[in-house]
Amino acid sequence: MRLFIESSAIIAERSGIGAFTKRLIEAYHKEFPEQKIKLFGFRLFYRKFTPPIPKTDSLNYRLIRWFPGKIYTGLFKNGVPLPIDAFIGASRKDVILFPNFVRWPLVLNKRSVAIIHDLSFVFYGQYSSGPNKDYMLKFVPKTIKKANHLITISECSKKDMSEYYGIALDRVSIVNPFIDMSLFKRTSSSEIARVKHKLKLPKKYLLYMSTIEPRKNVIGLLEAYQKLPKKVLEEYGLVLAGGKGWLNDEIHAEADRLVDQGLNIVRTGYIADEDLAALYSGATLYVFIPHYEGFGISPLEAMACGIPVITSNNSSLPEVVGKAGLLVNAAKPLETTKAIEKLLNSPALCKRMVKEGYSQAAKFSASRSAKQLQSAIDKVSS
Repeated sequence: MRLFIESSAIIAERSGIGAFTKRLIEAYHKEFPEQKIKLFGFRLFYRKFTPPIPKTDSLNYRLIRWFPGKIYTGLFKNGVPLPIDAFIGASRKDVILFPNFVRWPLVLNKRSVAIIHDLSFVFYGQYSSGPNKDYMLKFVPKTIKKANHLITISECSKKDMSEYYGIALDRVSIVNPFIDMSLFKRTSSSEIARVKHKLKLPKKYLLYMSTIEPRKNVIGLLEAYQKLPKKVLEEYGLVLAGGKGWLNDEIHAEADRLVDQGLNIVRTGYIADEDLAALYSGATLYVFIPHYEGFGISPLEAMACGIPVITSNNSSLPEVVGKAGLLVNAAKPLETTKAIEKLLNSPALCKRMVKEGYSQAAKFSASRSAKQLQSAIDKVSS
């Protein structure tokens, strides 16, 4: 049995799904080096291709160079389904993994697994782009019907899928995202100083690190921050780190308003991988209170860097942080304000949370996720 993996999201510039897919493939290949893997996607013959994951004896690429990917997906979206297994030479005994919510058409091959990361497009569709939401609402139900097996990334998402779409629980496996422990760890004071200087960060700061968009409840975080006592606001800045998301004009307008009032709010934009650990390590607290997360890996990254975490008590976040995080109601900013004050005034509590955070982050390893993926594949290949 060969494992074919739809890899458009890693062949092109990597988004969040692409980064997750790349890390998962690398972890799986390391854990199961004998498994034959074919990464497939569209790349026209005149475009240069640099493999995002190095080729090995058992991992290779099946690029479709003679047919434009945009035409293929355009036909698919408009009701002209071209079977992708015929394009890539998959046989009936092979398994095809679709890691980006939607199973593409198949005719020769019936063994397919699709990863549906979460149902944010259902529950918080107002925070998704219109075309993307419409695409998900149309094709995710078809994927659920046609895929042999489904994967999601948390117990919360599995429960959501079962209840909303009526899926039998045994049709859904969980493959958790994981921490790269070689990247996310406590860094030296000199490295922290380098990143603080590079990004022009405050001496002391509370950190938010994720996409800047409404679903992440950044407005709620700004409201919680401005309610802190004046003495705390003078001592601690708020750093909003992360790339641009959807519908963020209101967020930036509110941040501008607070800066004009004298609050120390720094927006860094996208953070390079080599600066992430120091950015986390330099923070006093990590505060992340989204409305909904299919998994929410940034609290684990903060924990791995030795930072106490405040996060929402909704969706997947309680299972992600376990007993190591302080949970608040995302809809009540004053709860977040009080949680921040509590930790700033409780060194012993912070010390305990840091210790428990290291243990919690270590539970989500690359090896564990690779084995979860293999278990899901076994359910189809057998």
